[in-house]
Amino acid sequence: MKRSLHEIRGGWDVKSYRPKQDRRRKPPFEPFVAIDFETWDKSNAVACSVGLAIVDAPDQIRQVYRLVRPDETPRGFFQSLVHGLTNRQLEDADPWPVVWAEIWPLIEGKVVYAHNAGFDKAVLCKCNEAWAIEAPEICFRCSMQMAGGGKLDALCEEYGIPLQRHHRADYDALSCALLVLRLMGHEPATRECQSKRFEIGECCADIHPKDRIAYDTPTPEISFAGKAFCFTGAFVYERELAIHHTEALGGIIKGAVSCKVDYLIVGRNGNDLWTGGDAGGGKVAKAMELKEKGKQICIVPECAWAEALPLEAACKSVLIL
Repeated sequence: MKRSLHEIRGGWDVKSYRPKQDRRRKPPFEPFVAIDFETWDKSNAVACSVGLAIVDAPDQIRQVYRLVRPDETPRGFFQSLVHGLTNRQLEDADPWPVVWAEIWPLIEGKVVYAHNAGFDKAVLCKCNEAWAIEAPEICFRCSMQMAGGGKLDALCEEYGIPLQRHHRADYDALSCALLVLRLMGHEPATRECQSKRFEIGECCADIHPKDRIAYDTPTPEISFAGKAFCFTGAFVYERELAIHHTEALGGIIKGAVSCKVDYLIVGRNGNDLWTGGDAGGGKVAKAMELKEKGKQICIVPECAWAEALPLEAACKSVLIL
């Protein structure tokens, strides 16, 4: 639709508050790193996980994911509900000084992007301050400011970028990196991008995006009354508890995926590969097949289901962990 001059000023689209793309001024590509933190409490001074996306070239991205042991700091209720991490998962993780010593060489000398960079920069500085680690000079840039504002999941939907598991640090970092590439005019071949996930010192095989769980993006609104739910994978919440809350809210539990299922809920602790393993690949594959045939079935992660719970039920779930 053609806009009037009243709607456009100085090359800015007033409706979306996004700068117009000028492909003639595409900057030369320079390697960079995208980073994302998940925090343990509301002070945002204690990191419990960190993810990196190291962009060596627009189609060469390496991912790093590290859990961080939060010591004796009490867990924040809402933070745990968002990222799904529990004391049980973090008890064997390394403390921040060990993790920092491993990730610093990967970001040293590079521009570091984050979505809402002020938050991630503050978390990094507070973690180093708490352990009396000298804070190095890091050039932070913000993908949210580059895009003219907006949440990461909404921007990924707008630009056609996959966001596999929102609020898991490595996947959020990867989506941030892809968004930066898109905004810079270096179109990442998203479907063919050879992204390698690895924990430091341990490399895994390349994971092609088509092999990952095809979650609905943006995450759909979840309603319970009269809707059919199927659960698969290993859950942070006990699966029996998840089923109990769903039934109490009027949901109908199905043991297998079919065209009568409205939501397939995939456990937070499941395998990232939909083709098999702990993620219950058979159910996810069946749901994807039905979606391709035009059936209305939503594939959503456990954290999205948890966020849809009434506060009282969610509190009971977290306290049991």
